[in-house]
Amino acid sequence: MAPAARIAAYKVFWTDRSSGEMYADESDIIAAVNQGVADGVDVLSLSLGGMDPNDNYFNDLAFMRANAAGVFIAFAAGNAGAPGQSQGGGYRTVDNFAPFFLTVGASTIARGASLASAAAAAGTQSLPLNAIAGAASTNSTVNCNGTGSGNSTGNGTMPGDGSGTTFTADGGITFATSSSSAPVVADFSSRGPLIPPSATAQPPQPGNAILKPDIIGPGVDLLAAAPGKKIGDPGALARLSGTSMATPHLAGLAALIIQKFPNWSPAQVMSAMMTTARVTDTSSSPIKSSTGGDATPWEMGAGHVFPPAMLNPGLTYDARDKDYQNFLAGQDLTRAKKEFPGVSLSPLAVRNLNLPTITLPRLQGSIQVTRTVTNVGGAQSTYSVSGKAPAGVKVTVAPKSLTVGAGQKASYTLTFTVDTPSKDFKYGYIVWADDQGHSVRSPLVVQPLSR
Repeated sequence: MAPAARIAAYKVFWTDRSSGEMYADESDIIAAVNQGVADGVDVLSLSLGGMDPNDNYFNDLAFMRANAAGVFIAFAAGNAGAPGQSQGGGYRTVDNFAPFFLTVGASTIARGASLASAAAAAGTQSLPLNAIAGAASTNSTVNCNGTGSGNSTGNGTMPGDGSGTTFTADGGITFATSSSSAPVVADFSSRGPLIPPSATAQPPQPGNAILKPDIIGPGVDLLAAAPGKKIGDPGALARLSGTSMATPHLAGLAALIIQKFPNWSPAQVMSAMMTTARVTDTSSSPIKSSTGGDATPWEMGAGHVFPPAMLNPGLTYDARDKDYQNFLAGQDLTRAKKEFPGVSLSPLAVRNLNLPTITLPRLQGSIQVTRTVTNVGGAQSTYSVSGKAPAGVKVTVAPKSLTVGAGQKASYTLTFTVDTPSKDFKYGYIVWADDQGHSVRSPLVVQPLSR
């Protein structure tokens, strides 16, 4: 994603000699993060999971401090699947739910390729199957009009990952994918909320107060380097799937944003990705869930990353270290005072943390939420608001237009009022748009519990 980036790797996983299983200690993870900050990295990509959904945000202070140092962090959402699936079951699936890093879910990508014209023009052509692997999914068919060599076949399913083999085609090679539209939220990609939305007896848990995952990206059947192999070795490339595959995509894209805007905060980089994300697929229909039906924000976050728009988002939602400190003070003031001695704290409600998403679990009656945007478009512009209210909820926005100078900030307030109570989460969105082509979208996730 960022071909000129310089990469440093910090080892945190080890193999248990008795069981053969891999594990990572928290102390090693924290040491790696701290070392990365000391080394001056701009981006951390962490394909790690296993967070206890009953944990609180204070357990992620190492990542918050890395964020304060200007380091963008991309974290895998986990591979526990949708509620009720065999991989995880229940609602406790999504990992890594703190607001100071980007939590990444996985999706399929549109695949379809044809080498027929190239092969026909060249007559007989030798083509590496491992180059084909990236264009075919696990259910794809490789239609070969020619003769084969190595472990390749005639018409049929592509064998293995195709590493180190070639196919000689005198009539061309085409690929037929199993799906005509993408992305689709991967079946294994972890979802929210962390507890069933009907569980009303306890106060909102951390994973229900902030929308996670934040975004989805390519994570299914990706051509990747196989561990323990050298370039050129048989099996050096493999088709891999997981939110661990999606996370480096977003980390690389973050590096591109930081290269263009080196003074942006990690929160602004996150905002640029999320507010420009797409919510429709290649057929212009709503992105689908692997479980059937349209994907919800609890499955895809703000949507699927869309690189062409993220470098010109128009507006960004910014949050700095003091905002996160006040946010933690709003969770537990006593502990926050211990963690941040000498800091003047003003407890901040979760809903008013300046995120590009708005999540309101167990809403009763009416409540106000405030957001502040920064104009990064390079010139003064006027933005007008539109959107769709979650079912059963009345939403008003004030003001309805914002005129913001270059580099300046403007705030707006949303008022949410329960109209038709429900124990289920309902979904909507708002979009701020100007006449320069900027469209800044934020999902609204509300559980309208009672009037």
